[in-house]
Amino acid sequence: MAKKHTYSQRLRDRYLIKNKRTGRTTHLMNDGRIVWEQDLKAIAEATKRQKAMGGTPLSGSHATHVGNIPTNEYFRMKMEAGDDQELLEKKILRWLADPDHRDFLTVDKL
Repeated sequence: MAKKHTYSQRLRDRYLIKNKRTGRTTHLMNDGRIVWEQDLKAIAEATKRQKAMGGTPLSGSHATHVGNIPTNEYFRMKMEAGDDQELLEKKILRWLADPDHRDFLTVDKL
């Protein structure tokens, strides 16, 4: 006999937003939490394309886009740093400099 699903069970299985470019899916859980899942392959592929183009210059700026960070990692670092922007920047650079995260760099060196 098929199991009957309640509205909250069906809602838990649905996603709110699916972004194909970033590979991120946002879910609303039945307890009110919002959960992000992210396909790291999508980020790595986008990063490879950017790297092949020599990084992505930021419009109207002399800066260059040097890497892509998964959303979950960014928010974790943001929560740890709080309002300290300098600490957040250090955490981001440290994360990008890690050899395990080389696939997320759009440039050869930081």
